Amino acid sequence: MRARIRNSNIHYVNKVDKIAPEVLDFLKRYSWPGNVRELFHMVDYAMNVTDGDTIEMEHLPKHLLREYHENGMAAADTAKASASAASAIKPDWSRETLQSVMDRYENEVLRQALDQYGGNISRTAEALDIKRQSLQYRIHKYGIII
Repeated sequence: MRARIRNSNIHYVNKVDKIAPEVLDFLKRYSWPGNVRELFHMVDYAMNVTDGDTIEMEHLPKHLLREYHENGMAAADTAKASASAASAIKPDWSRETLQSVMDRYENEVLRQALDQYGGNISRTAEALDIKRQSLQYRIHKYGIII
């Protein structure tokens, strides 16, 4: 697959040359009912929405993420994610302001809530106890792709 990603890079804005370990694990465990075509389209999608050089879980199509969570594949990753989220929140006050830390945290909370509710804005807004317009404003503010 790495060769396919490298060969496809000329068609994309960002040079993607890495896949996060949890994504690779998911790709290995997924049944791929659409065979190689489905895998190719998933990689194509992820490369179009990624904003860096690494494909992360958040870059996978939402229907795959829903299946990932519904089938319990995420259960083993929950402890790892909690530990990494806690360490990611620890600010370096010599380089960050309170506002930048709050924005980073809000961005992460919104992404997790949207993932949990399958990208459904109404359900996510209701769960967060905010108005739909407020959630849509924040989605736009942080450049979250649903």
